Amino acid sequence: AKMEDLDAASSLPAMADPDPVLLQVAMQDPITAWLGPVGPLLRKLHLAHSLPPDLLRDDDDIRRLKDLCMCLKIMSEDQDANCMVQWWMKMARELCYDTDDLLDEFSGIGLHLHFPARAKGELSGLLARVKDACERRQRFQLSSPKAGGAEAGASGLTVPISGCSTVSHVELPEQLVELLALDDDQKTLKVIPITGCAGVGKTTVARALYHRHGWKFQCRAFVTVSRNPHMRGFLTSMLSQLKAPWLNGFPDVPDLIHAISKHLRGKRYFIVIDDLWTASVWNIISRAFPRGDSCSRIITTTQIDDVALACCGYYPVHIYKMEPLNDYKYLELFFGIKEVPNIQKEKWLREDKEYFEQMKDVLNLIYSSLPPRLKTCLLYLSMYAHGYVIKKDELLKLWVAEGFLSAVGEQGPEEIAQRYFDELVSRGMVQAVDTTYHGEVLSCSVHQIVLDFIRHKSREENFIITIDYDQSTLALPEKVRRLSAQFGGVKSAYIPESIVTSNVRSLIFWGFFKCLSSSFVDYRFLRILILHIWADEDNESLDLTGIGELFLLKYLEIECNNTIKLPGTDMIRWLQPLETLKVHAKVVAFPSDIVLLDRLLHLRLLSEYIQHSVVAHMTSLRTLGYFDIGSHSEENILHLGRLKNLQDLQLTCTTVQPAENLERNVQLLGSILAELTVLQSLTLVPSASGSSCVNIPEDGFNMVTPPPDLLLRTIELSRHCCIFFTLPKWFGELRKLCIIKIAIRELSGEDIDILKKLSALTALTLYIQKPPAGRILMDNEGFQVLAYFKFMCAEPCMFFAEGAVPKVQKLKLGFNLNKMEPHAIEIVGFHHLIGLREVCIKFGVQDAEEFNINDAESELEAAIRNHPNTPVIRVQRVDVISYTKEGQSTATEEIEGKLQEIQEGKKQITEHLEEQEENLQKIHIDKKIIHVEEENRLEINVDKKRISEIWEIQDKNKLEIQEDKKQTRNRPPTQVESRHARTDRVSSPLKHHAQSLVFAIGAMGSLLLKLGEVIKDEYKLQKGVQKKVKSFSAELDVMRAALGKVADVPWDQLDEQVNLWAADVRELSYYMEDVVDSFLMRVEGCGSDANQARFKKLMANMANQFKKGKARHEISTAINEIHKRLQDVTRRHERYNLANLPAATRTTVDPFLEVLYGDKKNIIGLDKARDDIIKKITEGDLVSKAQLKILSIVGFGGLGKTTLAREVYETLPTKFDYKAFVSVSRNQDMHKVLSNLLFKLDKKRHASLNAANLDVEQLIIVVRELLSKKRYFIIIDDLWNKVAWTTIRYALIDGGCGSIIITTTRLLDVSEICCSSKDDMIHQMKPLSYHDSHKLFYGRIFSSEVCPSGFEQVSREILKKCAGVPLAIISLASYLANNQRANQIDQWYVLLNSIGHGLQNGDDHVKKMKRILSLSYYDLSPYLKTCLLYLSIFPEDHQISRDELISIWICGGFIQVKDETASLLELGESYFNELVNRNMIMPINIHADGRVEACCVHDIMLDLIFELASGENFVTILDVIKGGTPLAKKFCRLDIQKSMTDLTNAQMATTSMTKVRSFSIFSPAITKRIPPLSIFQFLGVLDLEGCDLQGVDLRHVENLLLLRHLGLRGTKVGNLPKEIGKLQLLQTLDLHWTNSTELPSSVFQLGNLMCLILDSNMQLPKGFCNLTCLEQLKGDGVGHFSADSAEELGRLDRLR
Repeated sequence: AKMEDLDAASSLPAMADPDPVLLQVAMQDPITAWLGPVGPLLRKLHLAHSLPPDLLRDDDDIRRLKDLCMCLKIMSEDQDANCMVQWWMKMARELCYDTDDLLDEFSGIGLHLHFPARAKGELSGLLARVKDACERRQRFQLSSPKAGGAEAGASGLTVPISGCSTVSHVELPEQLVELLALDDDQKTLKVIPITGCAGVGKTTVARALYHRHGWKFQCRAFVTVSRNPHMRGFLTSMLSQLKAPWLNGFPDVPDLIHAISKHLRGKRYFIVIDDLWTASVWNIISRAFPRGDSCSRIITTTQIDDVALACCGYYPVHIYKMEPLNDYKYLELFFGIKEVPNIQKEKWLREDKEYFEQMKDVLNLIYSSLPPRLKTCLLYLSMYAHGYVIKKDELLKLWVAEGFLSAVGEQGPEEIAQRYFDELVSRGMVQAVDTTYHGEVLSCSVHQIVLDFIRHKSREENFIITIDYDQSTLALPEKVRRLSAQFGGVKSAYIPESIVTSNVRSLIFWGFFKCLSSSFVDYRFLRILILHIWADEDNESLDLTGIGELFLLKYLEIECNNTIKLPGTDMIRWLQPLETLKVHAKVVAFPSDIVLLDRLLHLRLLSEYIQHSVVAHMTSLRTLGYFDIGSHSEENILHLGRLKNLQDLQLTCTTVQPAENLERNVQLLGSILAELTVLQSLTLVPSASGSSCVNIPEDGFNMVTPPPDLLLRTIELSRHCCIFFTLPKWFGELRKLCIIKIAIRELSGEDIDILKKLSALTALTLYIQKPPAGRILMDNEGFQVLAYFKFMCAEPCMFFAEGAVPKVQKLKLGFNLNKMEPHAIEIVGFHHLIGLREVCIKFGVQDAEEFNINDAESELEAAIRNHPNTPVIRVQRVDVISYTKEGQSTATEEIEGKLQEIQEGKKQITEHLEEQEENLQKIHIDKKIIHVEEENRLEINVDKKRISEIWEIQDKNKLEIQEDKKQTRNRPPTQVESRHARTDRVSSPLKHHAQSLVFAIGAMGSLLLKLGEVIKDEYKLQKGVQKKVKSFSAELDVMRAALGKVADVPWDQLDEQVNLWAADVRELSYYMEDVVDSFLMRVEGCGSDANQARFKKLMANMANQFKKGKARHEISTAINEIHKRLQDVTRRHERYNLANLPAATRTTVDPFLEVLYGDKKNIIGLDKARDDIIKKITEGDLVSKAQLKILSIVGFGGLGKTTLAREVYETLPTKFDYKAFVSVSRNQDMHKVLSNLLFKLDKKRHASLNAANLDVEQLIIVVRELLSKKRYFIIIDDLWNKVAWTTIRYALIDGGCGSIIITTTRLLDVSEICCSSKDDMIHQMKPLSYHDSHKLFYGRIFSSEVCPSGFEQVSREILKKCAGVPLAIISLASYLANNQRANQIDQWYVLLNSIGHGLQNGDDHVKKMKRILSLSYYDLSPYLKTCLLYLSIFPEDHQISRDELISIWICGGFIQVKDETASLLELGESYFNELVNRNMIMPINIHADGRVEACCVHDIMLDLIFELASGENFVTILDVIKGGTPLAKKFCRLDIQKSMTDLTNAQMATTSMTKVRSFSIFSPAITKRIPPLSIFQFLGVLDLEGCDLQGVDLRHVENLLLLRHLGLRGTKVGNLPKEIGKLQLLQTLDLHWTNSTELPSSVFQLGNLMCLILDSNMQLPKGFCNLTCLEQLKGDGVGHFSADSAEELGRLDRLR
């Protein structure tokens, strides 16, 4: 009844329909990154009557879905939504995705494949989630902002497009141009590396050099390597750009290198290699470049200096270093491009930011100004790899296919997509790569900084997830909607199995086919599929027939170097939504049923697979390529006229067909074009294998009467395919024609008149076969908008009159040198071309002719010397421009992506043949070297391949394991699972350690993972319980994030209400984890013994089934209780408005001020250290005294580093020009530090420069100028990291005047980086001697060094605990100096007993001491903080074994595993070393090699961590709790150090031992009071070292199923029980000094055991090789092996 009341209370009231006007507007919304498919979903809900029967027939369900969509849309307009609203929006967006997918699947499109029998069940579950989301919105009172107007920028862009900036506007650095030495007489190859930080402009400058000077070379290429290079793809791209002969088959890296080297030999080449990251990659690439004597140039860009040195052969003078612009120039450049409010300019100029912070601010500013739809289009670019050249037309089609754009007014999605692309280029978010003659961008790329930015944004919104072979193991969201897998040439990469492929809507894949592990059937909601797949051998076709079941697919693109098998005719017909199909690969058989795809708009195939009988009926096509015009009959060509919707026709021709076929079919094009009234582009290019060239007669390619509405804008007919007798007359009727490329036998005046009629013509390319009889004069008629003009003819015959082609900016002319008359260039009339910006002339030169390119440039410069625009001049030498026979043309040099450059002449081949043969032998020798380098570069993939093989084996055994789970658990395993493999496939959730335990967030990390396992079907929970678990899992995730923020606030600055709430949440997480573990333990632990008799086994199975059912019933009750408690915590959070509580404001005083300016009477015991330092920094000969000396003082917090530095500062007698003492602090502000340094050095200079308005770089410059050639003494106090020192060091110039720098730090590695030079010195602080401690202690209390009678013993004990730390001595002495305590000895003993167990905070001196010490604690990472707090379990002065401590950290779940291949022991050792380096723990038992075997904790530090740990019930020490003090109801980690005599039975009765996770005892005297082990249900760590357990029966230890650490060292317990094998999670077993003589064979069932320590009398029995996870094996008898034991030991490949 109570549950019914609760359900009734939580049910939603009846809802009204949303506002119809707003609903109608929302229905037109496209898909965005924030709304998801709200618009499409609302349109489906509006047509709910068209859905199959019994789907969404309830009006309340439809209204609720509409209300969810509308609330999400309205909330998305709130730019300042709080975290709770953002969380709800993400949940609602995922629901919209799931609903949209489900309705698409069962709305009739896919009924032919899967009858929707499961539809009703899935939909009901989905509707329940929707209802729950609506309830949450009401419960948390997540109000929506008032609905405003339409989306900003929805119908238009908010910022007008100002034009696209190109590389031609880049000002090239003079030093870089000089380094290139393009006109130098030196003929050898020269490599110029450009280095600098990311975003400084390396790629932009390199691209500008490439465009301005690359044309001077015979071969050129611009290629990008990127961080994770795909060498085969990279070299293939270079081969294509160099226009080298294509390699057949499956060329590997050495083959490609040889092909490039062979093609470049004897040629002058210019190559840019962008974004190099490793020298090994350069070593591979450089083998492709012949040194030669042709004055070739290579430019590389890199961020790494070592790589730049390797590129230039370690000749640093060839390196060009790019520096960031200073703030003023940077902002001037930026604000000159975009209008930004002046107040924002001033704000940036005032603020001090690092370079990358400024870049981030700029990107955020541009990004935030974009309309939401344009933001979505920008984020979509994160699907592409770095360096990938994105073609505009393909990108626009993808935006439309994804549904990111919707029609606005008369503008369709395609037009809006074009405007969005132009806006991204204009705003600088993408970089233009290829542009047309009139500046239109055809392709682009994304800079690495922008790409990282948008990938981060995409991951935040779960919009796009990008993985590569290094990132495939990163944490991924639960549902991935768009996936980009960028595996490149790594053969062992994989798509993580954590990705639910059925949720993926878009997939772009780069890699080997076998890495695409999942079947296409698993991607049932896929809309976009782009495959760039490779194979090594053409042994069989790649089966892609599964694509036929992707019935939602809209866009399919496949590129492969192997033959592929597409869906057959019976499957392809069902891909009805398909709009784009591009296949660049060989196909087994192309399905003819493609004709049935009525929505197919764009089709692009290799020409041999286009069937004329099929294409002729595909009337929906808008794009068709590549149709071989030479291989089809006349009838087939005429059938193209049926494609009335065709807008882009791409034709090709080959050499295999007779030339007369090509001639006839080209002539038919005219009549076809008359029928294609909407055609906008016609192109004809040769195939990759070459083509025939035919003459088209005067009446060929004719059109009787061109339709008046013909839309042709582009006609490009390659000269390698056809040459027209004359220009077709009907060209003059094409009023919208913009681009013409054509070859003509002879150009006449009539042809010029036809061209003059084309008022829209912007680009004209003419190849003239036969020179005209006279000159061709271009007058002021026509060509009013022509911007690009290329004219190639054997003789110079083109001249320009005044007023001709006024808008032409780029002019290209070509003619033979031997046909040029004297002063022919001068009379061309360049000065009449008022818009001219660039002139390029190609001279055809015969081999016998002498050609001086400098003379030609000089003559051209003289011709345009007085031109007002000062055009760029380019002169190039090419082959002779001539024609051998009428109708047969030779090759004229032309830049076309689809053409190949004609091979070298026979003479050149003969000259280099012998050299090539010799180098060929070298190439074969280098093949092995290259393979080795390639394997070393990707050696990480070998490990991943092994992991993948392990997973495949586990997959095969999964079914068997699930069917016979109980038997599998109890029989000894033949193959123990690897810790590095994915154990979650066959193990229970109790074996998960995917997330480490962090004190700040309680058990949240591991709890969320376990909750995900509990709701799986194998545990058979009730559906209502599963629903509640899913419901509060999301809320726990939000709470986890909140707890992480609370942990970053120091203890004395945390609001009390927030602290109480955080404690409640942590306590709740521990309670929930106990409930889940209890359930899993009972269910997983219910197994029968395989050795039982059959009848007993049957009875045991029946009993186990009863136990499991009871466990499920109990957890259902517990989850209801959890749900109630969670609601209470949430309501309390809302009631007190904790989310908006301001942080506690306190006036923070620098704790070191007293040291700097306080009384010197407390300075005792530092005289000798002071004098030693002064001696070190002042002694030496004249040379050494003139050098800069740096000394670093390092030591534990409170040892007196600052005091000692001040003493040296004030005592040093040497004279200096400048002196300064500045502090940095943990949360350093570098602007403040440098400004303070300038103030201390020169107050007048500081005031005159107004240092507050200077940035960090400017302050560094000012300080350097001030200290230049001056002798200075500067102390940098309290350094905390290397970055701060590096920044300060830039300002401290070494002028050779004998300057001195002293630093102080608590971190050893920081002191080492400060003293990186051999002459620098490190001074390690030492504690005060007992005598000095005595003087300081009594002098502070009694102003005398004499101790009063009776106080000697207690004072010695107190000083012993202080261990010579001045801060502790002064603080405790100040506490006792109070008149009420100084003479009361009992108060002294109270103080003594409290040290190490939480000093009282009432005294200001104690607070100050803790505040100083806590600085080191709050500088730790969350995981190190947890590990440090665990040290509070150890008694004072206890020697803590390093290995034992690391083992407990691992078993307690404190080690954060970032890489599955990493060793937990190695990670633990790094944690230990970090605490030593930070002086948080004191190393002892140090070996000669520096290895630390043990440590101890200073009593004062122990006092601090004890207070922090016990305050939140992290650790409880029973013997420090006094009688009468109430105990906590639950202990997490229990520790007994001395005795429990003060605790009464009544006190012990109030607490529960069942929830203890760790139990440790350090006193053998209390063994009899140890609670029975059977009460510790959740124990993970049991450490009984030193307890006398002789005669104690440990059989109950078998019930501790969660136990991971069992420490029995020194317990004399004897032999272990055979039941020890049931502890399947055990990782550490310590049996040293236990009097054990043999190891039970059941130990070898412990598949997770990592550390085994044996007693001296124990031998290793047979079978220990099954412990495959073992990393540590210790014991006195371990070294004595039999032959069999040695063999088994060799199989333990993880032993360290």
